Amino acid sequence: MQNRGFIIFLAILFAVLCLFSLSFTLVSRNVESNAEAYSEGDVELKKQYLDSMWSQSVYNIGVADFTYQEVKV
Repeated sequence: MQNRGFIIFLAILFAVLCLFSLSFTLVSRNVESNAEAYSEGDVELKKQYLDSMWSQSVYNIGVADFTYQEVKV
């Protein structure tokens, strides 16, 4: 029981890191959803949209911007 505070700290730290990692998945799915809506089922148009978003900033966390390429990887 001596390290209870440390264990709680580690649990909170891991939870925050997991949520941060999952946020990239949500942003990536949002971009892909926008591509699907834009293309209306046309596969080639969807590819073109995603290619155009590849180098665009899609996620801003205040201290860093992430492009679609960085979010997807």
